[in-house]
Amino acid sequence: QGGKDPGGITGFIVIAESHISIHTFAKRGFASIDVYSCKEFNTENAKNFFIERFVAADAEVHFINRGLKYPDKNIY
Repeated sequence: QGGKDPGGITGFIVIAESHISIHTFAKRGFASIDVYSCKEFNTENAKNFFIERFVAADAEVHFINRGLKYPDKNIY
């Protein structure tokens, strides 16, 4: 107790204009996952995918809509 958390594995993948980042803390049985997309996607499917893959007994999920004022038209 009181020592440095050994952490776990961190991964980051770029998908076109989007990305997924995962930070794991194995000794705590904890993972933090961010999915950022510039396009709409099925958030329920994304949530279920990670819950199933990580065999999560519990999940705290927050979906945040960002960039709502971003222009729809291409500037080029």
